[in-house]
Amino acid sequence: MDNKVPLKKISLPISVLYDAILINIATILAFLVRFGGRIPAVNFRAYLEVVPWITLIRVSTFYFMGLYEEDEEADAFDIFYSVFLAVSTSSIIIIALSFYLRTLPFPRTVFVISWAFNILLISGWHSYLFYIKQKKAPPKRFLVIGGSKEGKKVMEEIRRRSFPKGQVVGWIKGERERKDELVDLRKIVREKKASEVIIVDSNLSREKILDIVFHSQAEGLNIWIVPGLYELMMGKVEITHLGDIPLMRLKSEPLTRKDRAVKRGVDIAFSLPILLLFTPLILLISIIIKIDSKGPVLYKQKRVGLKGKIYNVYKFRSMHKDAEVETGPMLAKRDDERITRLGNFLRKLHLDELPQFFNILKGEMSLVGPRPERPVFVEEFKRNVPGYWRRFVVKPGITGLAQLYGGYETSAENKLKYDLAYINNWSLGMDLNIFFMSTEIILRGRR
Repeated sequence: MDNKVPLKKISLPISVLYDAILINIATILAFLVRFGGRIPAVNFRAYLEVVPWITLIRVSTFYFMGLYEEDEEADAFDIFYSVFLAVSTSSIIIIALSFYLRTLPFPRTVFVISWAFNILLISGWHSYLFYIKQKKAPPKRFLVIGGSKEGKKVMEEIRRRSFPKGQVVGWIKGERERKDELVDLRKIVREKKASEVIIVDSNLSREKILDIVFHSQAEGLNIWIVPGLYELMMGKVEITHLGDIPLMRLKSEPLTRKDRAVKRGVDIAFSLPILLLFTPLILLISIIIKIDSKGPVLYKQKRVGLKGKIYNVYKFRSMHKDAEVETGPMLAKRDDERITRLGNFLRKLHLDELPQFFNILKGEMSLVGPRPERPVFVEEFKRNVPGYWRRFVVKPGITGLAQLYGGYETSAENKLKYDLAYINNWSLGMDLNIFFMSTEIILRGRR
């Protein structure tokens, strides 16, 4: 292996390749155990016929159950438990399919024995891979924010035992003692090259804590908070620990790789049938737009997407041609004079947004997420609404919480609150609930 190639870039394909090899080694070992050190040719030929499918099912199950995701807080037991669940789940799937299709033409005792070997071999390999990653990983560089008593205890734990590869690079004692330090947080983070921020001062105002969180996330830092009873009473939180000190970890990436894969699959599974089903309606709307007013059928406009990337969003044109020539860029209003008669009807039923399903198939948008905004308004909101950039950590969507409960007059700050609530609490169930609630609203004709 070329040591110049970063391990992070090759770990996934290498891990998948080794898993595929180990899956089959486990089966060979199971044959040897079952048949007293020999492998009957008839049974083994039968296995070779189904080995691609067994390997594919296992590796796919490993992927969707998050076995290839990095978790800095994992330990040997976490890895073993994850492998146990993934191997057991894939075994249930294979056995169920074998009974249904009758395509497992060798003793099932081989398969049961291979289940145990799979757990041992796969967990051993993943534990080794995790150990190598941890060994090569640079030390965590902690910036501690908090008063003298709490801050000292946290730093002692970091230096003593809880983070063997961690080091404290800075200590901001708090708002009351040195106010200027919090103001220059970004500058301190860059000078100290911090990778982690731990907030330990419960006396900081909520506004100040939000300011620290937003600035830290903008710098790509991991954020930890020593919670008080107030934070713990607010609902479900992810709790870890530093020695005997409880910690809340704020995730910079709200969706795991598995979550993104599932969300993308749902986007495609819904968008493609919708476009096929509504093809006649799309053609009819295109013809009527041409008859109703001058201008192109489709309206293409720059929007800000995932990670701030600019892309073209597609909509049926619902305004008069060159509607912003005299006014310049401006947000649409209810009963906007620039909207055509047909456009008003299309907007009421949200039919003007049908072409955005092409954006979804291209991977630029999702069914559910924060609504995409134009670059000029994004820059304005980023200046005036703290934390506005946070809405770009997920793909924009055709609908979202802000569209369910907000309206044209809802402020950017209130829309952001809905967007953050969605981002921080994402689940597949939430996406489906929002989508079907939005469908009901469209059918009722409510904007």
